[in-house]
Amino acid sequence: MNLRRSSRDDRGVSVVIGTVLLVGMVTMSMAILGAAVLSTDFVDSPPRADLVYQEDSSGTVAIGLTDVQRLTADGTEIKLEGEGSCGTWDGSGNLEKGDVTTVDGNDCPDDLERGDVLQIIGSETLVDTYELRGRFADHGCEVIDSDDFDDGSTIELDSGDSISCEMTDGGDRLDNGLQIDEGTTLMGEVNVTKTVELTTSGTNEIAGDITTQKGVDVKDGSVVDGTIKATKSVDVFKDSEVSGSIVADEDVLIDQDAIIDGEISLTGSGRSVEVEDATVDGDVHADDNDVTLKGDSGVIKGDVTGETVECKDNSEINGDITANTVNGC
Repeated sequence: MNLRRSSRDDRGVSVVIGTVLLVGMVTMSMAILGAAVLSTDFVDSPPRADLVYQEDSSGTVAIGLTDVQRLTADGTEIKLEGEGSCGTWDGSGNLEKGDVTTVDGNDCPDDLERGDVLQIIGSETLVDTYELRGRFADHGCEVIDSDDFDDGSTIELDSGDSISCEMTDGGDRLDNGLQIDEGTTLMGEVNVTKTVELTTSGTNEIAGDITTQKGVDVKDGSVVDGTIKATKSVDVFKDSEVSGSIVADEDVLIDQDAIIDGEISLTGSGRSVEVEDATVDGDVHADDNDVTLKGDSGVIKGDVTGETVECKDNSEINGDITANTVNGC
């Protein structure tokens, strides 16, 4: 026998189905509306940018964009923290990746000095800040007796000031040595025939590349913001830092909490690279020379190539090792 469902049952099923369909339609409508809102300017996202900064010896700061969203030139203000406005970004229209503007003391309410903070503000939003390193020269090459250039002597800079001077003869070597002392900063390239030394007296710095036919000594707490190329040995001592790479024909010693941000390349033979309680961020290319790590905090973060590679104490190599003999690594 066939039993027929009552009309009341039919109506109950219809109500349930209708409710489900209604909920589905509302959900879909909300999703479509949400997508439409997010694709328009109803959601006002704040501006953002990735910026890089470069200071030069004249006191000018170049500011560049490596990524940017929702910033315009006339709507982007540079401020000196605590002092006031240095003006808006150079140019007009929307800012794009690769755009650059410059700021100097003439643009700001006060001279730019070490420790000052620049603020980048777009649409009343703080986008970025930068603390000035303060490489603003007090003097130029005039502080060095011109008769001393290229005469075979060692030029000593010990004023404790910042000196902007290219220690090179139009890109060629000067027949000189160089000693930086008493917390002095030299901003410029160094290309000489004799030894370059940054002493233990004060925080001494060379902001530029060093090339010499002799050796380089970077002593306690000193800084080389550039590369080092030496025909003889290179020694980087306690708490010192080299921001670039080191290339040497003879031994390289990195000692006691010193930091090398770049690579080390040993081009001679029968020599060694020694890293003791210090850090090398890049690779070490020693070829047929030996590489030795010592101390509890000695580390090479990159790859190492050498004849014999040895790790003593708790030192370590994070990268790959290519050598005929490997001990303790």
